[in-house]
Amino acid sequence: MGVVTAQPQSFSRTRAVYYWILLLASLVVLDDLLFGWIFWALALVHPIFSAVIAFAACWGISYWLVLEGLRAEPKKVAAILLARFGLERKNPEIARREHSLKKKLASVGAAVPMTLLFGGVVTTLWLRRRAVIPTDSLARRTGAYLTAVYAVEFMLLHALGIGGGLFLTFR
Repeated sequence: MGVVTAQPQSFSRTRAVYYWILLLASLVVLDDLLFGWIFWALALVHPIFSAVIAFAACWGISYWLVLEGLRAEPKKVAAILLARFGLERKNPEIARREHSLKKKLASVGAAVPMTLLFGGVVTTLWLRRRAVIPTDSLARRTGAYLTAVYAVEFMLLHALGIGGGLFLTFR
C-alpha cells in the first residue's frame, strides 16, 4: 500500500474550481459583450426605458428562437442563432463541466436556476430533446416561462443594474 497525500486532491479541487469559474465567466461575458452594452447605452436615456426595451427584446427574440428550435427545419436566421447556442466548448475541462450541468437538468424545476446560467432557449431545448418535456406544445409553454425568467434576469442586470449605475453616474 502506498501513502496517499492531500496535495493531489487539493490540486484537483483548485483546478475544478478554476474551470467552474471559467465556465460561468464565459457564459456571463458572452452576454455582456454581445448585448449588454446596448442596454447600458439605452439606460443613459433612462433605466426604465432601457428595462422595458431589454425585457421585450430579450423575451421576444428568445421565445421566437424556442419556437424555431422546436421546428424540424428552423428558418435561416434562427438556424444561425441556434447554431451559436449549440457550439461545443473548445476547452475539454469546460465542456465536461457544461455537460455535467446538462445531465442534472432532469426536471422543469431544475431548469429554472439553470435558465439563469444558460438562458431560456437552451434549457427549454435541452429539456425537450431529452424528453423531459414530452410534447412540443408543452415545450412551447415551458419556453415562454423560462425565456421570461431569463429576460427578467437580463433586464435587472444590464438595464437596471449596470445601466442604472451609468445613469446615476452620468446624468
